Amino acid sequence: PEYINGGRASKESDMYSFGIVALELATGRRIFQDGEFHVPLMNWVWGLYVEGNLMSAVDERLNLEFDVNEMKSLLIVGLWCTHSNDKERPKAYEVIKVLNHEMALPELPLDMHDHAPPIMKLLVNPLLRPLPFYHYTD
Repeated sequence: PEYINGGRASKESDMYSFGIVALELATGRRIFQDGEFHVPLMNWVWGLYVEGNLMSAVDERLNLEFDVNEMKSLLIVGLWCTHSNDKERPKAYEVIKVLNHEMALPELPLDMHDHAPPIMKLLVNPLLRPLPFYHYTD
């Protein structure tokens, strides 16, 4: 979002990108599906986190063949990295420590996206839920 708003890449925007990739890996979904209208990935995962149902975001094609603690870590790190306030995103060393289970998972605040800049409010809205896929036609 900072790159969209200011046209500059930074450590914080790199961390955001890492978070998106982590969420894509865990869920098997892309941030935006080509040619289809739906809720952006982090909105959907964030909504499940707020509801206490985070693990239902995991890619069903994995057939539960994964370590639950590692998957939970990956999803929470993905959300942490996409925090709407770029100053609240983790440092790379923190991500590595969490993923290596050398540091506790962060407790993400449920209002993490309440004070987001306008572009983030469009991208990350915990009130949005997944919608059926619709093809847009003129």
